[in-house]
Amino acid sequence: MTDQNILWQKSRQYTNEQLRTASIVLDEIRSGTETMKAVRAHPLKEGGYIAKHMLVYIYRQQIKDRDYPADNSLLARIRMKPIRSLSGF
Repeated sequence: MTDQNILWQKSRQYTNEQLRTASIVLDEIRSGTETMKAVRAHPLKEGGYIAKHMLVYIYRQQIKDRDYPADNSLLARIRMKPIRSLSGF
C-alpha cells in the first residue's frame, strides 16, 4: 500500500465529534443555510472544519437509515465547490 492510500484511508476515519458536527452542519444546510456558512459556524476542536466528504457520508447514512428521503439538490449543494468572483475572492 502506498503512502497516499494510507493517508486517504486515515482521512476517512471519523471521530464521534466529527460525525456529530457534520450532522449538525447538514441539518443547517437542509434548513436553508449556505453550505460554507454552516461549515464555518462549527469549527472542530482539533482545528479546521468538517470536510465535504464527511457531509456526504452523513447524508448517505441518513438516507440509508431512512431518517430523511433522498434529496439530489441537497447532495449537489454539499458537494459543490465554492465559486470565486472575477477578482479571485
